[in-house]
Amino acid sequence: MGYKIFERIKLNINYPTVARSDHIRFLADISGRDSIASVVKIIEGYPESIVIPSIIELGCEYGDKSQYGEVYQSLKGILNGERVRIEQGIVCSGNELWEAIAGKEKQKGAEGFGFLSPCISCHLVLHIIRIKIARQLGIENVISGEKELHDGREKINQLSFVLDFYNMIYDAMGVVHHLPVRQISSTGSINDIIRKYGMKYVQLRCMFEGNYYKKGTNELAISKDAIREYVNKHLIETLDESGDMIYVPCSILR
Repeated sequence: MGYKIFERIKLNINYPTVARSDHIRFLADISGRDSIASVVKIIEGYPESIVIPSIIELGCEYGDKSQYGEVYQSLKGILNGERVRIEQGIVCSGNELWEAIAGKEKQKGAEGFGFLSPCISCHLVLHIIRIKIARQLGIENVISGEKELHDGREKINQLSFVLDFYNMIYDAMGVVHHLPVRQISSTGSINDIIRKYGMKYVQLRCMFEGNYYKKGTNELAISKDAIREYVNKHLIETLDESGDMIYVPCSILR
């Protein structure tokens, strides 16, 4: 099974051929602390690995984006060796796909489910682009830093059934999705993983941060039943919509 959204995406990328070897090949999200911890966990479990770092830039994120280059160099300097190879990174703009999936008109459609938040569809954009990159480069595995709890706090884009929804798309497209920190709740435990190797990570903010909590609390303002219905109806339909081509420009991070 496939989804029409992947047929509509034009990925502009000129990436050198990823060498085939006995090493298992991973496309890795390096967008934040949890993502870097996930890369560490994977290379510990698969010590003979080829890792291609990836960054999906979105207009809703703000902060010092030069950190991405520092994190990439940190990965290369600390992890690159005879057994683990850190290849050139990939940087893509997800803004056009974000507008198609999570933008204003799409959010109007979400109102019928009793809430208005772009966060689930925003993360869907990130996963769709990484699946597209992986398939285009012939990479079988993607690493993400998604996790169900954040020191006991839930995020609507990382609820268990939402992560299962993302995984369903990976399975349908023939890509293995690795979530090595999915069950780690404690930020302290994540920090321990990163400190073990002295890794750096990116710290950005999002303009929609915390939009789905009750004011002044970490309690969800949206029912999980409404979220489940939104995912199983609205987002499934969005994946299979016909429409114009969507361009995802990419560059190489060296």
